Amino acid sequence: MTTSLSSEAVAKYRDAGYVAPIRVLPEATAETYRQRLERAAAIDPERAQAILKLKSHMVFGCLNELVRHPKVLDAVEGVLGPDILVWTSSMFSKKAMSPDFVSWHQDIAYWGLEPPEIVTAWVALTDSSPDNGCMRVVPGTHKL
Repeated sequence: MTTSLSSEAVAKYRDAGYVAPIRVLPEATAETYRQRLERAAAIDPERAQAILKLKSHMVFGCLNELVRHPKVLDAVEGVLGPDILVWTSSMFSKKAMSPDFVSWHQDIAYWGLEPPEIVTAWVALTDSSPDNGCMRVVPGTHKL
């Protein structure tokens, strides 16, 4: 098994429900993925927005590459082990100063998987901070 996570990071994941940040892409590579996705989505923006919400890696080649990226898979493997299946993928694009948001939720509540042995790998393709609306978590709620 190959993993980029330390035993401390795995323990934090099990206790808090998340580990962050885990750098899996250099900034220039993330920018390349972002540009490729933008170009593909620009062909049919309305349809692209619908597709980006569910199993987007099956339509957008750049997202298919991203879910299979060795460093992403190494991090996931640290928690799940080497038998990995991409159940779904979603892309949330939020333009600067946009009022758009994703409300509080727990991913596993929607999927009905038993046992709930899943990982959500959230990959930011641009800078993400509290000032521009980064993802937030409530540690430990995965145990509820």
